[in-house]
Amino acid sequence: MGAFAMTGLLAQLLIVVVCFSQSAISKSKHDCIGDFPSDNKYLYRHGHKCYYFYFKEKADFSVAEKRCSKTRGRLAMVKSKDVNQFLHTTLEYTLSDDLPHKDKYFWIGLSDDETEGEYTWSDGSPLDDKYKNFARFKGPHNPFSIVQDCVAISVENGKWYDFKCSTLFLINEHRPYICEYNVSKHNSTTTRGPV
Repeated sequence: MGAFAMTGLLAQLLIVVVCFSQSAISKSKHDCIGDFPSDNKYLYRHGHKCYYFYFKEKADFSVAEKRCSKTRGRLAMVKSKDVNQFLHTTLEYTLSDDLPHKDKYFWIGLSDDETEGEYTWSDGSPLDDKYKNFARFKGPHNPFSIVQDCVAISVENGKWYDFKCSTLFLINEHRPYICEYNVSKHNSTTTRGPV
């Protein structure tokens, strides 16, 4: 193995070690407030939020939003590099064995479907200039963005890509999605891992 390949492998390993060393596995699913599936296999806690990775139930963007809301959550808001890195690392390393290979993008709670070019999060707050993680020529820089209004995170690189929000003609826009849930106030320490 060449030095360049070894360096890349070590960098990936370091990311995994850092993410796991900064957090401990939560012992109680009761810290997360929501009506998620009872097995909790895909429920992970990070900071003051819990995230459930729905990849067996694909949906277009608006159905994913409604499903998250129905379970007392919302589509994940990735407002910081830390949260983006957590979601990406969980998708790429922790859940990689469970993910079907065709599922490369998960809906997150960001869109500009109300006003073209003005991205808002699932709580109605605007996209902040402090943190954006769009892939090159995506988001505001996408020449096709007039019809691609909803955002998904890439399993492979953690970048954000915009897609059509719903199926148009024969192009199926049903994707897996990530719902975000609050943590009860009595126990808000940072934990990671299946809850």
